Amino acid sequence: MRKYFAEMKNRKGETVARLILEAENRGQAVHKAELWFWQKFKGSLGQAADALTVNDPCGEVRYGPKFNCGSRGNRYLTPAVLERVLAEARGELVKDERESRWHHPRASVRRVKRRRDFGKFVLPNIKVMRNGTLYYRVVTSPQWVKNGRMLQKRKQQDIRLQARNFGDALAEIKTLGLHLEHAKAAKRNVKRRSLALLERRIRKLQVENPALA
Repeated sequence: MRKYFAEMKNRKGETVARLILEAENRGQAVHKAELWFWQKFKGSLGQAADALTVNDPCGEVRYGPKFNCGSRGNRYLTPAVLERVLAEARGELVKDERESRWHHPRASVRRVKRRRDFGKFVLPNIKVMRNGTLYYRVVTSPQWVKNGRMLQKRKQQDIRLQARNFGDALAEIKTLGLHLEHAKAAKRNVKRRSLALLERRIRKLQVENPALA
């Protein structure tokens, strides 16, 4: 267990309470500090984002490709940690000074430009997002063309899967019957995206790289 230090300040910037927390990581420490803040002060100090800070004695808050501004472990930064993280981000982050809403408190930092994650298709119909989430793409409406004229555009939908690896994803697709919905609407494109092809690709992947599958 690690020890963390939480501090509460009022609207005048005066320290009104301090607390030493024991937790396995900073995210857990922040959660405990939030519970303490609301139980003890019951909103009298305003939003937690304006009154609460939690230190980072082990240097857990580091900027990198997977840095998540909204992650609990990256909230309520002390001024020193905030300054360090902004320096590490080299202009990609700024201090979040937007007005905090009751059910949507602001984070300590925010991105200058929003990162859009379009995912990457690594198997037929299955794409992987940066955070490892898997989506299965199905055709909801086929494309219709008559005499060279577009009558209806193809519509597709990405369905989020609960599975965290490709083997489990295949089982989930079968259980939910997603491949059947896709086959019904995909028409002539179904062979290219068939479940049999997906099974073969996953078996090959399991042999080549078991950790990914």
